[in-house]
Amino acid sequence: MTDRFWDRTNCMHGKGRFWLCTINLLASWNSLLYNKNRKYADAERWKSAMPKLRKTLGDIQSETCRSLMRLIETQSKTTLARWAIGYARERYLPICQETCPGLWEIVSQCQDAVEQKQPVSHCKSHIRLAADMARCCTGAAEQAAARAVAVACATMQTPSNALGFLFYGAAAVAYASGGLDRSGEEYEEMAAAELEHAYRSLSACSVPEEKRPVRIVWNC
Repeated sequence: MTDRFWDRTNCMHGKGRFWLCTINLLASWNSLLYNKNRKYADAERWKSAMPKLRKTLGDIQSETCRSLMRLIETQSKTTLARWAIGYARERYLPICQETCPGLWEIVSQCQDAVEQKQPVSHCKSHIRLAADMARCCTGAAEQAAARAVAVACATMQTPSNALGFLFYGAAAVAYASGGLDRSGEEYEEMAAAELEHAYRSLSACSVPEEKRPVRIVWNC
């Protein structure tokens, strides 16, 4: 009688411990899920609070951009290509060089073609490759810089790119120097400063009364 009582008691105690462990395990699991969901929700709120990064920066209606347009219209395609590729090499290529190392060789090939006055067809494959590399580039600053370089190289065949590449470049400089958590107003200020820098650079190397200036219809 006594042995049976103790056997039943031990069995009940064993089952009790089992259910107690199960309850504790479920409670721990629920707590883990709650904390995980809370962290995810906090991360999503933080992500949504961050400004959405744009591929390009800069106000095309600004006086600086208008001044750039007027200056570009006074230069030849060769002068614009030489300046755009050189400017992109100096300002934007260092930002994306580690991520897209192949761009350096493409820029060099395009620069040589401009200096040697080779036809655009000589560099069309390089220009397409640069655009492909830019699309595959990762990182906000790095991709913007790679796009700026690719568009600058294409100035050889599309003179209006002498302005277009600067909007990618402005974004690259803003994200590289200011980080990825600034306000939209701060980014626009940095972009405006970069466009001013570009205008001074083009002014310094422009050719007075250059023959055969480009003809561009600005769709803006």
